[in-house]
Amino acid sequence: GKFVTAHTYTLSVRMLSSRIRFVAARISARYSSRRRVFSSSVSATAMDDDDRLRERQKEKKQTLRAQVKAKLKATFSSSREEDPETTKKRRDDSKVICEKVLELDAFKNARRMCVYIAHPKLHEVDCSVLIREALDSSSSEFGEERVKVYVPIVDDKNSNVRFLRVRDMEKDLEKRTMGIMEPTELDWRTNEPREDVADLKENEKLDLVIAPGLAFDETCKRLGRGGGYYDKFLSEGKGREAVKIGLAFDAQIVDADEIPLDPWDVVLDLVVSKSHVYRKKEQNT
Repeated sequence: GKFVTAHTYTLSVRMLSSRIRFVAARISARYSSRRRVFSSSVSATAMDDDDRLRERQKEKKQTLRAQVKAKLKATFSSSREEDPETTKKRRDDSKVICEKVLELDAFKNARRMCVYIAHPKLHEVDCSVLIREALDSSSSEFGEERVKVYVPIVDDKNSNVRFLRVRDMEKDLEKRTMGIMEPTELDWRTNEPREDVADLKENEKLDLVIAPGLAFDETCKRLGRGGGYYDKFLSEGKGREAVKIGLAFDAQIVDADEIPLDPWDVVLDLVVSKSHVYRKKEQNT
């Protein structure tokens, strides 16, 4: 009788333990399932927040672009296609801005520089003065090349910009994308591809990049036209190590909190306008 009672007791304990394990497994599974659902929900919420933030940034940039374009149009456009007064104002303001750049050590000491070609209809600062000055000083009295100048050619298909070397503004450029003057792919002197900044050797430093933009602020943030060409170039390779300067008409300077920064946006080292020279993390003049 005692043996039967003990055996029955043992079976009862085993059945109870098995039942407890079963219930515990069910609870654990249910908890894990809820935890996965909660975790997925949190992740989805975070992604939604990131998407909303990116969308707000995009909308803010588009609004600012429209505002600055309107200011530039009011400053430099007229009822006539080529109005002498507005053309002269753009040329005179560009000259003042470029003269300030010529006085900067970053320009004086540069041996390799990238400089954009302005398009009048985009109301960009005309920096041809800088290109001509650099080309004029490119040869020393000993016949050595002191300065190499590279100008952009846009590859719309790959959202890319390349910088090819030029030696003569009249002979080395042709009208291409959007009517902008760009370097020919082949150098007419040798009938070979032009020297590309991307092909510079590891010990050959790119010293300076003069970058266009639609809007700038006193902290040297830059707002481009939305293509992302220059941000990509300025954040990678040779462009990353160069001194970066933006040129701006006064109508293109906005308040410091107006330009939103995305992770891929590059802050310049200097912004030069007719009224000021703004320096990143330094005292403005």
